[in-house]
Amino acid sequence: MTRPRILIVEDDAIISMEIAERLKRMGYDVIGIVATGEEAITSAARNRPDLVLMDIHLRGSMDGTEAAGRITSQIDVPVIYITAYSDQETRDRAHHVFSYGYIIKPFNDQQLLCAIDMAFSNHVLHLKVKESEEKFRTLFDNISDACFLYGISPEGAPGRIIEVNAAALSLLGLPRDELVGKEYAQMNDICCQRSFPGYMEQLVRNGHVRYEMILNGKDGRHPLVEINTHLFLLQNHGMAIALAREMKS
Repeated sequence: MTRPRILIVEDDAIISMEIAERLKRMGYDVIGIVATGEEAITSAARNRPDLVLMDIHLRGSMDGTEAAGRITSQIDVPVIYITAYSDQETRDRAHHVFSYGYIIKPFNDQQLLCAIDMAFSNHVLHLKVKESEEKFRTLFDNISDACFLYGISPEGAPGRIIEVNAAALSLLGLPRDELVGKEYAQMNDICCQRSFPGYMEQLVRNGHVRYEMILNGKDGRHPLVEINTHLFLLQNHGMAIALAREMKS
């Protein structure tokens, strides 16, 4: 079994050597010890570690949070911050850039081992979620019907559009940034708005609804569509996905 490879970023030579010896005793490979953020970025890109132990307060112009941000923008690797400070400002800096936790100096072997185990476990979950999101995005973008994903209240009030697919952009002739964030109810032509609340009531009551609607598009586009909408929960929030198919005359 391949031993996990760890990069240490620590500007105190004595502390970095001590951490390296601990890691080796625990069964990890230390692929590098660097003292600055710039060196960390270069080493991570070249050696592709499985995990980075990053001191927040580094010498030089770049601190650990900035270095971590640049590293994770290039490679998908878990970062654990190590710091001698436990004040709120330091914690805020640690959370500003996504990380897999931080440990405060001085720490013992058990604390270090637990932090690393937790980081690897969370990273596996992160990769699974990322894979699921990529699969959803591929499926969503390749549906031939126009798709609108939006929030909905328990009373049936539609919220803002969260996502649309390429077919929706083509149908309405609008760019994505003009649709995402727009109130879904505003998509309806004014002549259809009177019946729209009734359809939303059916959606909440039955979990799905099918109806015909005229939508507002760009440059006078008003396509008549058949909309098939389903209600579901996402992280305990009501969501609706509406599939709109243009009705050709």
